[in-house]
Amino acid sequence: MGKDKDEDGEDLPQPERPATDAEKAAARQEAAEAIKNKKFFSRLFIQEAINKVIRYHQNVYDIVDKIEVLAQPDRELLEGGKIEHDKNRNPWELVAYSMRCMKKYHQENEEKTLDRYAQVADKIAQKERHHQPLCRLHIRKMRFYVSRRAEKLNEDIKDINNLLTMVDQSRQQVDENIVLGPMLNH
Repeated sequence: MGKDKDEDGEDLPQPERPATDAEKAAARQEAAEAIKNKKFFSRLFIQEAINKVIRYHQNVYDIVDKIEVLAQPDRELLEGGKIEHDKNRNPWELVAYSMRCMKKYHQENEEKTLDRYAQVADKIAQKERHHQPLCRLHIRKMRFYVSRRAEKLNEDIKDINNLLTMVDQSRQQVDENIVLGPMLNH
């Protein structure tokens, strides 16, 4: 099974977290009980497994949304499809500008402090401007990966539901043959 590729042909990140020994033991125990109780092939058991996978995908979507908010906390800007503020509209740039405006109302030693703070705010704004486009690129890659996985998941769920319907029909036929079989032989 090959790795998924993005539109540039680069490998997409593969979400892998090694299971802990406790998680492995719990999964083995759950599987053993399911087989023992013959729950493994029940519609309910399979539907519960599908629901777990759907919840996992919903959690991944939420994580991507939260990462985007970390890269740009201004919701209005995100809703407009942008991740960067316009020039001199970044909150840190506004703070730096305010500090420079206020320094004329302070004593000389406080002016130097406000100047240093303004320089720090400018540097933070500069770093944000540098990293936000990179974050946007990675967020797009994550969304692309998640949406491709979601499409595949939806196809697989549809196939599983079709198979479950066929299994139910087969079980019904077997039950009918068990009941009607002896009657047909007489």
